[in-house]
Amino acid sequence: MRREKTERKIDIIGNAKNINGRPAIMAENVGVYFVEGLNEWKKEWHNKQIRVIGDLKRVKKIKWEVIKSPVVQLIT
Repeated sequence: MRREKTERKIDIIGNAKNINGRPAIMAENVGVYFVEGLNEWKKEWHNKQIRVIGDLKRVKKIKWEVIKSPVVQLIT
């Protein structure tokens, strides 16, 4: 079982990207966060600006930051 640690709430704006078959948000000058609960971004959302609010958790074993329980809003 991998351990996850809740770090904080996150409210971030960036671009929707599919990375290694997983949905992510790429925020300029901040980083990449994977979004839990989706298989990938829909075609019409891919490369669009989005806002994601949720619980930020770091999965230490694989060194990913994951947004759990996300609320996602399409901006452009």
